[in-house]
Amino acid sequence: MNDVELATGSADDVSVPAGNTTTELRTDLRYQQLPAWWASHVRNGEVSKLAVETTANVDVGPLSGSPSGTYTDEKATDLEMMIEGTLAESEGEHSLSPIGGESDPASRTVEPTVEVRDTSAEWGNVTENRTELFLTFDVYNPNAYSLPTPAFTGEMVFNNVTVAHWEANEVDVRNGASNATIPPQESREITFVAEMDNDDVATWFATHADNEEVTDAEMRAQLAMQINGETRTIPDDEDAVHCEYELRTDIFVEQDAGMERRDCTLAPWAAPDDATVEDRNGTLERTETEQWADDTDADTNESDDDLLRALAG
Repeated sequence: MNDVELATGSADDVSVPAGNTTTELRTDLRYQQLPAWWASHVRNGEVSKLAVETTANVDVGPLSGSPSGTYTDEKATDLEMMIEGTLAESEGEHSLSPIGGESDPASRTVEPTVEVRDTSAEWGNVTENRTELFLTFDVYNPNAYSLPTPAFTGEMVFNNVTVAHWEANEVDVRNGASNATIPPQESREITFVAEMDNDDVATWFATHADNEEVTDAEMRAQLAMQINGETRTIPDDEDAVHCEYELRTDIFVEQDAGMERRDCTLAPWAAPDDATVEDRNGTLERTETEQWADDTDADTNESDDDLLRALAG
């Protein structure tokens, strides 16, 4: 597939009786070649050109010959669609749990709101060892104070094989600083660079082939930010978006190929460790939050005083 040789084999002394005969040949999949094939498959937009070359060395009485032929086809997957569909489940407005007030009763309590306006996903750079994923979130801050750039955590599990697991401190922000803030009433497009180990993909593909080219695929995705030492997740309450799909291919099995979404829900998932979010610089100190809130209160009070003076006049 894509000029990467994945299997080769031969059989001797194949008898061919009169009439139509079907002969089944078996050979081993060259497991060590799977990372190279996967890299070519992703680079080619998740499309593989399949070629099966066969030669029969035939002796029939005094006659002999070596007829040959090549079967060709194109095989495609749409894992990018699965990833995009999972991220899209996080779109919308999220009201986070209150922050502050418990450990320091004199401090101001804030209840942040975060709006994810749009999401997208695309493959990044691919080598024979690693595959990059660009996961983009358009995040709007409707609050009167800045918010930190969120961190991303997630995982993909195919046929019970974890093909990717991303901790908050392992995912970088593309073309930007992870410690940048999102100003009040402004949005920021944040692209996370997540990596996959191609050896894990090869482990999964072996199970895919053994399972008649069917894969039960799962993906989880979660954003997290830390304000004044308290971590909050998006979705809230340490939930994550959890989507399940069924992937079918038809490389050698005669069936309808494609990706079918089975279910998408919010499911409990542990929030990233506070230290991990701190390592990612996805934090905001209380002082800055209070400054924005105080400025807003001052503006509101000035407006109210002007209104009262106008009514009194």
